[in-house]
Amino acid sequence: MCKELDDIPVRGTFSRNELEDAFKLIYSLKGIRALTESVPASPTVKHYDEQPQELHNPESQTPTGEEHLTMAQAKDWLGKMQNADGTTGAHWSLEAASRLMVQRGIDCDPMDFWVTLNMMHSDYSKVAKAYSADNPNFYADMAAAFLCDEDAVKDKLVQYWEHIPAG
Repeated sequence: MCKELDDIPVRGTFSRNELEDAFKLIYSLKGIRALTESVPASPTVKHYDEQPQELHNPESQTPTGEEHLTMAQAKDWLGKMQNADGTTGAHWSLEAASRLMVQRGIDCDPMDFWVTLNMMHSDYSKVAKAYSADNPNFYADMAAAFLCDEDAVKDKLVQYWEHIPAG
């Protein structure tokens, strides 16, 4: 895909598909950067070590006060999810969740989205099925609504993770 994008200036034109591909590439690179625990996703986002006591240390917060789960924390939580459909663990992989973020135009921390997407499926799949809403777009939009809740604390998912799930 990079070769095709490099050829655009030479041709002087581009199609809508090439523009969408460029957007997906840029967005996926942003997601890849966020997955590397030693490299922040952006100048205002910091991923934290596995020790929960660091999560509330004001000195470890970013300038915006945002906190996000690490890969280790996400995997730990997902591995313990007891899903409404009787299964255990994640329904979607990180890669599938990242693709869904791009498709739906959702702009948030990819790790947070992955966990929240699976949390929505874990907790609400029976209800979604009862109302014929059991599809990835529904869960993606529910996850985005949870994460982008304007009247909630900035680190809503971290707060939820620390206080709500058992185990």
